[in-house]
Amino acid sequence: MTYWKHLLGAVLLLPLLAFYPAWGQKEPSGAAPVLVFDAARLFERSKVGRSIARKTEKLQSALSDEVEATRTSLEADAKRLEEQRALLPQAQLRERAEELRLRQLTKEREISAQLRAIQAGQQKAQLDVLEEVYEVMEALVEEYDAQLVLERNVLYYYDEALDVTDNLIRRLNQRITTVDVQPIENEDN
Repeated sequence: MTYWKHLLGAVLLLPLLAFYPAWGQKEPSGAAPVLVFDAARLFERSKVGRSIARKTEKLQSALSDEVEATRTSLEADAKRLEEQRALLPQAQLRERAEELRLRQLTKEREISAQLRAIQAGQQKAQLDVLEEVYEVMEALVEEYDAQLVLERNVLYYYDEALDVTDNLIRRLNQRITTVDVQPIENEDN
């Protein structure tokens, strides 16, 4: 009978052991094993994020001015060509119209390449900031004894108490307030 008691006791205890961590493993703390942060809010509200936005906007504004100057120049050239229509032989008119069209296409390609270079520069600046964010986040993970960190946009629902974005922004603002944004030219252009 003692054999059956021990066997029955073991059978009843096995399912309970599945809910306990293995001996020697650290048991997760109940405080905040999961942390959430919002990268979009981080870049919108941090000093360095606003700095990147301002510098990118300045570069895009300069490009916009260039686009407007190019458009004005091409329109003036097209108007002059239209005025010369009756004076020029048909072959020469077609040749100049084709030159104007090629100039327009070339300029559109250059502007597209410049815009991509600005966007690449912005992305690089954001990646540089994310390196700092990673270091700050490591400190928060230690402080909160967190087991997992998730970015807000991958979650359908979460408890606001788990969100450390404001704390992250505060600490990031103490570490870095600005970063350079330089267009990065693609070698293929």
